[in-house]
Amino acid sequence: MTTADAETLSAFWAARRNEAPELSETVPEAWAFGATPDHADGLLDLVLRGIKDGTASSMWDYEATGDPCPRSASSASSSTGGGSPGP
Repeated sequence: MTTADAETLSAFWAARRNEAPELSETVPEAWAFGATPDHADGLLDLVLRGIKDGTASSMWDYEATGDPCPRSASSASSSTGGGSPGP
């Protein structure tokens, strides 16, 4: 799936910080979750409607890829299947 470019993500985060100045100045990582772009769009819709409020991954995936494990109270931004930051 496509991910948002740094300029688009920075503009999105600046707009969110204008709405909620208590958010961190650091632009969080953005990613889509799901197996396909349509699946990612559907999952993001569930998040935005408050139906889905958590997700999980296998520890093996983090160890195999070397990606950092999520931390409690960390921020991230979900993106659409097309790579745009969520609304």
